Amino acid sequence: MAPPPAPDEHIGDVTIFTPLSRRLEMGIFVPFIDSLNPGKSSFGDVTIVPRIMLSENKDLGVTSGLAIRTPTGDTSTGNGQTRVDPFVAIWADLGHAWQLRSCLDVNVVACMNGK
Repeated sequence: MAPPPAPDEHIGDVTIFTPLSRRLEMGIFVPFIDSLNPGKSSFGDVTIVPRIMLSENKDLGVTSGLAIRTPTGDTSTGNGQTRVDPFVAIWADLGHAWQLRSCLDVNVVACMNGK
């Protein structure tokens, strides 16, 4: 027997990126609504993302960072989690209006729902 389908989720958030220097920026994601359909709505978990440019030229960019999810949301919609997510991201200009974007990350759950 197949498992029941996962509920649809709708998230409304505000994202702020601010440069701290030419190679360092800070991002903050504030999900002001996290809604499961059908059912519940709540405030989501705030995520803070420091990111650094490791290498850059006109055809290639390589960045690294650490997304830190803080347990500010309601557990009724799957929030209330502490996670760290180190990542490396690559952007490359392939020419003729084509680009390649890729990211490698590891999502580490430090604490879920206060446990």
